[in-house]
Amino acid sequence: AKATAAAAAAARGERCPDCTAAYQLFVIEKDVVDENVENNEKTNEMKKKKRRRRMLLLERLRSKCLEIAERLVGGDYIWHLEGFKLNVVCTLSQDMSQTANPHLPAWLPRETEQVPHLYGTTCYGDNVEDEWLIVWILKQITSNRYKEELECELVARCWDDDGEFLLIEASERLPRWIQPSNSRNRVFVHRGEV
Repeated sequence: AKATAAAAAAARGERCPDCTAAYQLFVIEKDVVDENVENNEKTNEMKKKKRRRRMLLLERLRSKCLEIAERLVGGDYIWHLEGFKLNVVCTLSQDMSQTANPHLPAWLPRETEQVPHLYGTTCYGDNVEDEWLIVWILKQITSNRYKEELECELVARCWDDDGEFLLIEASERLPRWIQPSNSRNRVFVHRGEV
């Protein structure tokens, strides 16, 4: 089952490097990083200012999420290769129709490139415990406990070189119609729950 899921993920261009967990955090409150701008209502300068503001808000959110993750994990945990990290995805170009951003990993889902969000990767090597710690961190960050501190509500998704590993782990409890070919974007972490 894992080989089939990995092959399907690779075919979609979503397979990340071996022994690497990938994750994304999306803001689901419209006011924070609202993408909808009416062309006839805003001038180009106002659009640029809005994109810059969105970038600054995401940078601040990134810092807050990393601070929370550091508090959660503390200084006692030793990551095998890499720790939890986040980057901002927020195009500042006016051409929102571009097909690929050269600054993003090739395996990051193309449909999310134009959506302002945070993403991260962690190479966990032989220590799968790091991958499960990341899932726990994502569950905590998306929980209502940190909503006020973050000033927004978040939803997360995560996958690894095997694909949607949370689905793979729950395979015995899934309906029969769920297959690697139709399982993309079916697992999210929201309000601390999978």
